[in-house]
Amino acid sequence: MKIAQVVGPKIPFSPRLPHTPYSIPAMSYLITEELVKRGHDVTVFAPSDSKTHAKIAPGTVSAKYYNSRILKKINKYTKKKRGSITHRHYLNVIKQADDFDIIHNHELGFLYFAPQTKTPVVTTLHYHPIDVEHKELLIAKNNQFIAISKKQTINFPKLKYAGVVHHGINIKKFKFNNKPKNYIGWLGRITSIKGSKEAIEASLKAGERIKLAGNIEKDEKQRKYTKETLDLIKKNKTVTYIGRVGYNRKIKFLRNAKVVLMPIKWEEPFGLVAIEALACGTPVIAFKRGALPEIIEDGKTGFIVETIPQMAKAIANIDKIDRKYCRQKAEEYFNIKRMVDEHEELYKKVIKKKK
Repeated sequence: MKIAQVVGPKIPFSPRLPHTPYSIPAMSYLITEELVKRGHDVTVFAPSDSKTHAKIAPGTVSAKYYNSRILKKINKYTKKKRGSITHRHYLNVIKQADDFDIIHNHELGFLYFAPQTKTPVVTTLHYHPIDVEHKELLIAKNNQFIAISKKQTINFPKLKYAGVVHHGINIKKFKFNNKPKNYIGWLGRITSIKGSKEAIEASLKAGERIKLAGNIEKDEKQRKYTKETLDLIKKNKTVTYIGRVGYNRKIKFLRNAKVVLMPIKWEEPFGLVAIEALACGTPVIAFKRGALPEIIEDGKTGFIVETIPQMAKAIANIDKIDRKYCRQKAEEYFNIKRMVDEHEELYKKVIKKKK
């Protein structure tokens, strides 16, 4: 198949992407590299300074130029926005669209352009929730979606779905650990939707040590919640905040935790932290929200709960979870091969239907 992968002009493709916080281009990179390995003719509409085994589409600009001070100065004096570069980036896809059997899009902005081509377009729905202003755009002609969880299709039932494909990761990068240290882990942004304060409260109720990793949300609306979380950290010796962690330190953090808590308070479309923890053999206890019930096997790879007291009780029973089984499930299902197998089948189905 001749496949186009569309990402934004700001972040270049490279082997480092899966080691960064940029999950959307990282997923596109993993899919692209595996498709190339399988013999597909893949072109990426990514910055020209990308490093990939796929072809880089002609007409793209470098991420260095997109993010340059010179361009910012030009925009300032000409009153043009950097969005004009993004606009040209997407128009470039349309100009070359007839060269492909299918276009796999990962950018919300490209949905404005997709109806302009006869080539079938599928967009992975990384975004959630979606702004109301995009409602008409989402149901426009030639806009069909790959959901990243079944829950996502329930939350947005009116969209045209090609199918559901759960994310996969490079399992080999996550070393299994059957002898964790004596602490509970929490990883994410310190913000109400991620439940940092609730994770602390559950650990205190269970009488366990907890370590929190991640950045502090700099949002005025989150100020009260952030202060409450930080106050709990300061007041309790069993609570430690270690700050933001890089890729290698993140893996070490997850594999050494005896359990990872995810008391989320929003309809999260997936949950990469959960599958990364399972890949290390670390079970996950999560609130029954978003896609997490699809990821965690209740009673086998962790527990699905609904309240803080239930989470504290689950922490007390965490030794009943077999860490080897957690790793096994991640190896069998949350891998790149399965993810790309499913994408291949979706591509074929969409192309056949279009013809």
